[in-house]
Amino acid sequence: MALPSLGQDPWNLLDVFFFSLLLLLSLPPATGTGGQEPMPRVKYHAGDGHRALSFFHQKGLQDFDILLLSSDGNTLYVGAREAILALNIQNPGTPRLRSMIPWPASERKKSEC
Repeated sequence: MALPSLGQDPWNLLDVFFFSLLLLLSLPPATGTGGQEPMPRVKYHAGDGHRALSFFHQKGLQDFDILLLSSDGNTLYVGAREAILALNIQNPGTPRLRSMIPWPASERKKSEC
């Protein structure tokens, strides 16, 4: 079996391989995101003076998790234990419940917990 034309020394071929590998690893990563631009996120911690909304609470609802802000910025969709909420956040202050979809966990899921 003949070695490539880089020379008869196999160490020379190994040097070329490692140099090529090092060169590839030093390149910046591709920025392809499947055609979607990254979505900016803004966080305001509780008590921050720039925060336009205060806390939302309703009797019987707990374990809130933000799911999505509507494209017009007026509705915040929130997951809660056994419900999905649409909160009106159009005006600064306390968010108001626009609608609620009951979403109870199945008995099987409850038993898994």
